[in-house]
Parts: sequence; C-alpha cells; structure tokens
Amino acid sequence: MSKFWVSTGFAAALISLAACGGGPAAAPGSATADLELDRAPELSGEEAHQFVSYGAVLLDVTPESHLAESAIEGSTHIPMDELRARLNELPQNASIVVYCLTGEDTARAAAVLVAEGYDAHELGARARWDVTNEATASR
Repeated sequence: MSKFWVSTGFAAALISLAACGGGPAAAPGSATADLELDRAPELSGEEAHQFVSYGAVLLDVTPESHLAESAIEGSTHIPMDELRARLNELPQNASIVVYCLTGEDTARAAAVLVAEGYDAHELGARARWDVTNEATASR
C-alpha cells in the first residue's frame, strides 16, 4: 500500500510542477529563453527601405556560411549565434532593421535587441527586401 501512495504522490507532484511552470528554467541567452522575449514590430519590404533611407541600420543575422546569398549592400552582418557577444558593434541611437536569408532567426534576433534596449524591427526573410508586392513574399 505504501508504494501506491508514494508513486501517486510523486505523479501528483510532477503534474503540479508542470502545470505551474516549475520545470527547469531556460538558460539566459539560449534560443528557448530568447523565444520568450517580446517580439519586435514587423516591417514590410517597403517600410524597411524607408527606415534605412532615414538612417536605420540594416542588420543581417544569417550564418556566415550563407552570407554570399543574403548580403545587401550597406548592411551590417552579425550572425545570430554571435549577436549577444557583438552588441557593442550596433549603435544604441539608431533604429535597426533585422533580416536573414530565410527569416528563421529574424524574430529571435530582433527580440534580443529590443530586450537589450535597441529600437529593432523585424523584416524577415532576405527576399522581402526585394519584393514590391508583399503578398508574394514569405515572412
């Protein structure tokens, strides 16, 4: 009988922890923790061009291995996995428009920047920079 109560109590404790968010916390700066950050505002390609024309920094967070495919003239390249370590390379007094080749890392990178006090905006995939009809671009 005691084994029953011990296993029942253990199961109840696990359910209680899971329901209350008592599981392990995500490590600060990890991809999981970054996904819990508030999302940055999204921009269309046209809006991104406008921001950059007014002095915003265009930030490419594409991995180094795909830089040739994602580069936009005048953009700053800091791969997503190096972003936190290289924040000092970005101006605090300018808006930042974030993009990457596929758009996969854009939301995370922009959210990290916003959490660090930057005025960051999410463009999404590199293709959105070139598209005039936003309905055909992927985010």
